[in-house]
Amino acid sequence: MSMLKGQKKKVYSAEFKVEAVKKVLEQGEMLTEVAEALGIGSSMLSKWVQKYKNANAILSEAFPTKGHLSPSDEKLKKLEAELKRVTQERDILKKAMGYFVERPK
Repeated sequence: MSMLKGQKKKVYSAEFKVEAVKKVLEQGEMLTEVAEALGIGSSMLSKWVQKYKNANAILSEAFPTKGHLSPSDEKLKKLEAELKRVTQERDILKKAMGYFVERPK
């Protein structure tokens, strides 16, 4: 089933996903029954369960809110920015040293 032009993709909150996953994993309900009761596809719920398992049951990692990165991705982004800044500082210092070091004639 494909979306029609102009139709928006349904976005589910992290809380909704967590509750659905808990019904399957913690309460032992059948995945297909939970999906049907919530009005979502069983393949979608299956993906949520897998994401949750892959994140080692860390909810903030499994379902970051829209527009936000998971904590590990956020940390990676900060480290990449810091590396870029430090690399630029190093390059500037290298150039500056070239001006102050006497060169043999």
